[in-house]
Amino acid sequence: MTSLDSKLFAWQRLQVQCDAARVRLRQAMGSPTDDLGIATLHADLQRLQDEMAALLAEIDAMRRPRSAPEPDHR
Repeated sequence: MTSLDSKLFAWQRLQVQCDAARVRLRQAMGSPTDDLGIATLHADLQRLQDEMAALLAEIDAMRRPRSAPEPDHR
């Protein structure tokens, strides 16, 4: 498994965790959950989304071809 493959797998795992966090948040908003509980669930979802965004940036950087340095035309 390449480094890119492992990062893609990690991103997919985060996506599943994020989906589960969204479900928990939706359920909490429809029940008599206190505001602190909802805020905690929202913070967990935000943290997962931030991790996904950072990992996606790493994946994009790995997939982008490395460009050669510009020649010096002095």
